[in-house]
Amino acid sequence: MPTHEESHDVHLQQLTAADRQVRRTRRAEAVRQRQRVALLNLMAASMAEFGISHAELVAARRAIGERGGNKAPESEVQDLHEGEPDD
Repeated sequence: MPTHEESHDVHLQQLTAADRQVRRTRRAEAVRQRQRVALLNLMAASMAEFGISHAELVAARRAIGERGGNKAPESEVQDLHEGEPDD
């Protein structure tokens, strides 16, 4: 049977490991958010460069969804472009 001190050491190791995991998760989420912003900026720049309208983007997303691909909920599409005209 472990002594009180050994048990305390095990708990301390578990807490330290959990703390490291929380920090890794937060860093990974921060990286994901930065990548998402970079992707959105790239998409916006590409759409402007190639003259792609919001309506064309929505139609392309619907086509992907109809082929069985992943489709974001329609509310996300609307939130991203709220107040924009549908060219």
